[in-house]
Amino acid sequence: MDPLWIGAAAMAGAVTSAYLGWSESKEPFNARKFSASLLRGIFSGAAIAIGFNYVEMMQPAYVNVIVAFCLGAGVDVLGNRGAATIAAR
Repeated sequence: MDPLWIGAAAMAGAVTSAYLGWSESKEPFNARKFSASLLRGIFSGAAIAIGFNYVEMMQPAYVNVIVAFCLGAGVDVLGNRGAATIAAR
């Protein structure tokens, strides 16, 4: 798969998480806080896209463990933020 799409998906996940965090907070939109999350999303997207190019060089078992860890953390964060956003409304 094209690293550009992988990076874009990672960045979209980070931005979605930031948006859900803001929507559950009930605070007015703060562009400064959101821009910091956006920059972290861009950084993580780039890092993940670059990392996907080197996955073949790693042991497959390590890759599976790292991906499972990151997916578990991401699903937990999005689940918590999504549930809190629904509960806040």
